[in-house]
Amino acid sequence: MKSIIENRSEDNTSCGCENPIEGLRHMFCDLVQKKRVEQGQCPVRRPVFLRTHGIIKGNITIQEDLPKDYKHGMFKKGGDFPVYVRYSSDLADGRPDWLSTIGIGIKVFGIPGEKKVSDDGADTADLLLQNVPFFFVDNASDMCNFTKASLEGWGDDWVQQHAPKTNELLDKMAKPIHSVLETQLWSVVPFMLGSDNYCKYILRPGTSTFAGEVDINDPDFMGKDLAARLAAGPVTLDILIQKRPDAAQYGEAYIEQHFPLDRATVVWDETVAVPLKVATIHLPQQNITIDEQEIYGDWLSFNIGRVPLENQPVGSVAEARMSVYQTSANYRREMNKQPVTEPKKPGKPVIKNPKCPFSGHSPSDKENPKELTDDQIKRITHVRIHPGIGIARVGDSPDGYYIGPEVFKPEPTKFGNTRDAGGAIKRQAARFRIYAYDKYGNVVGEVQQTKKSSVQWSVHLANKKAAWYQFNAALDIPATVSLSVPLRNADVKGDDRSALCVDTGKKSIMGIEMKDSSYVMSGEFEGTPVTLGELRTDAVGRLLVLPGFGVSASPSNQPVYRPADPDSFNNANGWYDDIADGPVYAKVTIGGVDYDADPAWVASAPPNFAPDLVGWRTMDDLLQNLYMEVGMLKVPQQISFNDHVRPILERLSELQWVNKGFLSMFGAGGPLNFKDTEFMRKLSYAPLDNSMYPDPYAELRRGIYNSFRPTNTKIAEVAAWPPIYGDAFGYTNPNPNVPPAPSTYLQLPPFYTYVLTNWVNGLFINDYNPDDKEPHKIEDVDLQKQPEMLDRTAMHYCLADAFHPGAELTWPMRNASMYRAPYRIREREEGLAEPNYGATLDNNSVMKVNGPLYGQAAGDLTRWMALPWQGDTAFCRSGYDFEYDPYLPTFWPARVPNQVLTEVDYNTLCDTKQPMEIRIAAFQNRPQWLRQLPLQNPAPEQMMYMIAHFGSMGILEAKPRPEDMDWLPENIYVENLTKAQQANLKSDHSMYEKAFSELGLYNRQLAEAGWISEEQRNEFVNIKRRGN
Repeated sequence: MKSIIENRSEDNTSCGCENPIEGLRHMFCDLVQKKRVEQGQCPVRRPVFLRTHGIIKGNITIQEDLPKDYKHGMFKKGGDFPVYVRYSSDLADGRPDWLSTIGIGIKVFGIPGEKKVSDDGADTADLLLQNVPFFFVDNASDMCNFTKASLEGWGDDWVQQHAPKTNELLDKMAKPIHSVLETQLWSVVPFMLGSDNYCKYILRPGTSTFAGEVDINDPDFMGKDLAARLAAGPVTLDILIQKRPDAAQYGEAYIEQHFPLDRATVVWDETVAVPLKVATIHLPQQNITIDEQEIYGDWLSFNIGRVPLENQPVGSVAEARMSVYQTSANYRREMNKQPVTEPKKPGKPVIKNPKCPFSGHSPSDKENPKELTDDQIKRITHVRIHPGIGIARVGDSPDGYYIGPEVFKPEPTKFGNTRDAGGAIKRQAARFRIYAYDKYGNVVGEVQQTKKSSVQWSVHLANKKAAWYQFNAALDIPATVSLSVPLRNADVKGDDRSALCVDTGKKSIMGIEMKDSSYVMSGEFEGTPVTLGELRTDAVGRLLVLPGFGVSASPSNQPVYRPADPDSFNNANGWYDDIADGPVYAKVTIGGVDYDADPAWVASAPPNFAPDLVGWRTMDDLLQNLYMEVGMLKVPQQISFNDHVRPILERLSELQWVNKGFLSMFGAGGPLNFKDTEFMRKLSYAPLDNSMYPDPYAELRRGIYNSFRPTNTKIAEVAAWPPIYGDAFGYTNPNPNVPPAPSTYLQLPPFYTYVLTNWVNGLFINDYNPDDKEPHKIEDVDLQKQPEMLDRTAMHYCLADAFHPGAELTWPMRNASMYRAPYRIREREEGLAEPNYGATLDNNSVMKVNGPLYGQAAGDLTRWMALPWQGDTAFCRSGYDFEYDPYLPTFWPARVPNQVLTEVDYNTLCDTKQPMEIRIAAFQNRPQWLRQLPLQNPAPEQMMYMIAHFGSMGILEAKPRPEDMDWLPENIYVENLTKAQQANLKSDHSMYEKAFSELGLYNRQLAEAGWISEEQRNEFVNIKRRGN
């Protein structure tokens, strides 16, 4: 039944339960079974008990010497009869075998006579049993109403009002079974036993050959165990009849109460009505993995009413099941173009599955697993997980998600794609793959879930923010050499501090398209349940790690920020959020050989409010620089304009969509538009050695290079490029006589200096080709380069600067001691406790060998980040130096935009009826992204607004440029708001424009920078700047 109620319908059920059987037939067959077909299911399968564990041939021996009052219907004559047995579970696709309801269908051949449900004259009879002796509701009316409520999304409410025990019974039906052949089953509903008696059926396991311990993490372990036992030897099963006691002996009232005929939740007491063995099923040793046998068994129709009239089922639940099962079986067979009548002989006729997809249905874009060849399998020596560090992103959508980017230039995010139908932000899932390598380090192929290979994934997540130290500034820079930071929640002492950590423990998943509540990754924060994410697999068995939902809260209702204590910013005592990280493992079996895959890591992060954009320096750039410095990677001896120089320049122009200062200088129509093809042709020109003229663009290159802030500058230069804050902004030496640190603003990273110096000197390859198309999906990348592309792309879409503390991950990532290999986090030895660093943490403690920058455990990467994350998102913005420039410098505009192009202004831009100057003015108009915050309220209230409403913040997504403006980029990035916020902000912006025109110069600068007053600006500055 859970396979039905977990398929919530978006449609109204459009029927009531005045006629329960009609209502159930509509819901089971029309709303579930047919809906699955519309969604691409082919062949058509059963609406319930659709997970087949095995189809087995055998025979049943009905005892000759049964008592007379048992010899009715199919038990009237003793002897041997052929049978087909189908073991199954009531599981929808995506759920593991563990904790499921087991069912058995037994088709007996050679049983003559009229049946309650026709056997088409084939002399067949069916027995259906399941591994609990009760049903979850009493009668068909309750079954209909509960099913209707569940499909409409209010099943729990119905249960509370009408049948409080239903959920408890459903939970009991999900039993921990290790083998179907060791499981007792019951018919649940009663049957007639002759004209004046009633009974229930029981199946008890007999003998079978143990074939080895099962792996309950394998989603198909029951089918594999069943196949292994039957391959090892024969099986017997005993059928028993539990006859209803005689009312003359016990009294009518007692019998009606304890042995009712239409209250299916009541279990008949086996000590009063003792079951009697009436038959034995013999299943000979056989191979049940043959496709033809499974196809035949899945074609068979099992119906509790297909029994002689003397054995017909009774009660309204039985009536409903007879009708629904017959309707669904007829639909299934008709759609599959298979015979709809009962088989006259076991194994006949030969059944074939239909050609998929069905006529009139679009071909499925579902990926099919690809098997490795035998030659490939022979070459494999080791396997690795990629990406080495995967990134998931929280969102407030309850169901919607998308896969994070896997190549540097995926297809642009179409307008509206990041939100679900209700406007909530979809979560970004991190996807992990297994690649096999040979002894030379060559990629053999991707390992997927097939008959020749299997992957069992394991993930351990934790959030340790509340138990770690406060974030004040990066502890590995000269400006903070004397900084010491205390513990968060310092008043929580000793062993009680462990309750501040949300730890899910390790959870495993295996199989194809697995999706189930059992894979949710949850822990507790001081007794409060916290969900950190969930595991799924895709159509070929790759791992998907979905993050939490962006929830931040204080169970003890403590303030998110205390203005009297500036250090409480990003360090809220008594708070948790659901950002997390931890290791990813895989046990891989290929061709019967087991491998432990080289592990990876996953971290969750805040939403990406500009999903197609990257920062001026990415985390991948930082890591490449780091690995070159320590010898893990080689420094390129030849500088490529396309690979090395072009990104440094073009990213300045790409930030035009998230900051008006970048737009004015580097954007479309600006003086230094590095996306302009002709301009870039000049910059990519490599001088010729034998030219009779000097290098024509040498001075142009030099002037651009000199505009950047030098790597080792001794002063804080606000006007140099890039106009981005550095790690020391917000913290400098508390001595007011010490000038701001040079790292207050972002300097050229050493590798960028190496690249640009060679470029200025003309020592580079001109490989610039604006028409080159980069791959939009990982399958378009050469196999040998796919693992590296996955590793780098995950980090490419993370920011490297400024680490205050950062958007996704922070400053520990630039320390080589964190890694055992490129993109591989150094994991702390299992069982080794982390040292106690004391009440405070400083530079000396951090940089020590085997300190917090060495072996890592779950939760250790994200513990350095802001708590809660939403406060940092609201405050890491531009406009702090508005006397210099209202828009620059800035923090993280590629993740947290500053100024954006609204949909209203985009529509004006595209309106060819408007004068060109109006259209251009609309393009240049960039309101503040944070404008929906209650800016007039104190800082803590703005943080609380972001915590409650981050899902309504704007997301920048692609729309096409106007056809008559080819000087604009092909994709225009426009703010996508929820419908409610779009209406609110349109009205607010009209009032703002009217008020803005009446402001003086100073207040205009304040407003342009996004401040509503000098007081608000100073409040934010005091929060961000804690030195001089």
